[in-house]
Amino acid sequence: MVAKPRTGLNSSPVTKSGLTLPSAPRKDFRRNFIQVAVCELRFPIVLELESKPPARLHSQIRQSYPNYEVRTSLTIEPQSETREPVYTFSSREKIWTIAIRPYAIALETRNYTSFTDFMKRMKALIVPAAKEFDTEMYTRVGLRFIDHIPFNGDPVNSWVKEDLVRSVTDSHLQPESFWQVIQGKASKGKYTYQHGIHPQQSGTYVLDFDFYKEDVDLDVTERLIKDLHEQSRDLFFWSLGQKSLDFMASEG
Repeated sequence: MVAKPRTGLNSSPVTKSGLTLPSAPRKDFRRNFIQVAVCELRFPIVLELESKPPARLHSQIRQSYPNYEVRTSLTIEPQSETREPVYTFSSREKIWTIAIRPYAIALETRNYTSFTDFMKRMKALIVPAAKEFDTEMYTRVGLRFIDHIPFNGDPVNSWVKEDLVRSVTDSHLQPESFWQVIQGKASKGKYTYQHGIHPQQSGTYVLDFDFYKEDVDLDVTERLIKDLHEQSRDLFFWSLGQKSLDFMASEG
């Protein structure tokens, strides 16, 4: 799965409106920086899920996700507190997890190897989930990747694009933490891009990509997830410095 990054990352833009980026390599790499990869499909709320798990869907996924657990998600806002069940099904090695809420189903892994593998598992959920939750559309389809890039004492701009880290490398500021949130439109849907350094993660630069689209018909969901991935990959490679590119292309 090793491949050298394609040269000419400053080639012609591939989007005509919104986010405009050069096209990145369309190949998998043996090495990556991904800490978490998650794809979430939201649907009109199913009230039954507030009191009981999705038994029919479980019967279809139990061979691949035999571990079952019920958690409670707590959201605290001013003058309000919301609790909701989260039904989780994980693979035998607990590398893959499916989390189901009354309004969403998500596939998550912390051991990402390739989008091909990830998409294979998502394809096995898209239609069965729609049947289970009696919907012909998803209210939101989102794909999120969180990458940790360890620059380990090197100049951070050798690992991350210079344009992103000017405040970090400025000799007058010398910040111990730095965080930026960027939101905008993409050719397919919208995106939220967060990046920076947290005080508790010294020596690591975080890249957090969330691409999503609302009001998605079931029959185009699979294609959309692939499009969101391509957009996320373009933004990821645009964000990298040369040492990150060399790391991914190396044998390890």
